Amino acid sequence: MHDSAATPVRDEPMSGYDVHAYGSMVDDEARIDAHARALELTVRPGDTVLDIGTGTGIFALIACRLGAKDVIAVEPDEVIGLAEEIAAANGYGSRIEFVQALSADIAPAGKVDVIVSDLRGVLPFHRTSIAAVIDARDRLLAPGGRMIPLADRIFAALVEAPALYDDVVRVWADDFDGFDLTAGRTLVTNTTRTNWISPGALVTEARSIAAIDYASVTGTDACGSADWAVEAPWTAHGLCLWFDSDLAEGVTLSNAPGGDAVAYGRLFLPFSRPLELTAGESVTARFAAEQFDGDYIYRWGVEVRTVAGAPREGLSQSTSYGVPLSAASIRRSAAGHRPELGDEGGLHLFVLERMDGNSTIEEIATTLREASPGRFASLDDARARVARLSRTYSR
Repeated sequence: MHDSAATPVRDEPMSGYDVHAYGSMVDDEARIDAHARALELTVRPGDTVLDIGTGTGIFALIACRLGAKDVIAVEPDEVIGLAEEIAAANGYGSRIEFVQALSADIAPAGKVDVIVSDLRGVLPFHRTSIAAVIDARDRLLAPGGRMIPLADRIFAALVEAPALYDDVVRVWADDFDGFDLTAGRTLVTNTTRTNWISPGALVTEARSIAAIDYASVTGTDACGSADWAVEAPWTAHGLCLWFDSDLAEGVTLSNAPGGDAVAYGRLFLPFSRPLELTAGESVTARFAAEQFDGDYIYRWGVEVRTVAGAPREGLSQSTSYGVPLSAASIRRSAAGHRPELGDEGGLHLFVLERMDGNSTIEEIATTLREASPGRFASLDDARARVARLSRTYSR
């Protein structure tokens, strides 16, 4: 099961959603083919389809090709402009309504027959993805309506990946060019990595650690645990997590190590220190994903028990421990702090107060530059700031 030579060293952070990232999602043949099969089994001629997080609009196009009468394609990102161009170029511009918004902010005239979404990151626990699906299902799906995906299952395995682990921690040593940088080790080992862990790095069987049934789920959090018996001596450097998705009856998609879906990567949760394990011992790993402030906090831990079953070693970690905060930031975040707007906040407030539907961006920018002498090098700079705030907050 374990082949240290196959342990990958390639590691990349989660990509931002720029055109290259959207292109990678489209270029993932396993992802596109699986969703196309699921849409073929789910969409019926004359259906109204809601595509949440449409991106470049590929699923919306497929739904039209399958006979959907209307498609509502929802996307908050600026890529929706590209999606509109692509739809028009393929003759579907009149059948797809593109809405630049979050799905929670839309209220179509009637219910929809099908909801399709691929809002995942490396796991389904990505920003407000599950909350968005729950809201759309409860508010917008017609009785007897259908959903893609149907369910997601999250799997975990212990990993022996010395090269990957060294890439995480090596800078944060007690002797880096004569300096002690170990204070950073706690932060980096409580930070997730998206990477391409190979099957050879897994030293245990996969265990299901959480599941989401989209027809019935009501909460956004999840937790679970998994147990393994240690069959041979090895070193555990962390956990690898991935999802297996049931898109439709008989249609699955997975980003498991060795699988074909490559756009998502796999999640590596490093341990705060490598765990040397002995044959006959047992290991329990725990995982939790908790919605917080528009995204997720991950918590993971592990307990090692001796051959006799006595606890020998344990770790408890969280991405909440991996965020570097200055003393000033901690002070400003305290529940008892009385916040007062700084210069930047005051500038934004000045602009937002003038977004009353009566003033143009040009007029607001001119007033802003006059009120903040020396702050903006040109009217173009002030106009760019006002336009950015308008894109974010105005209707």
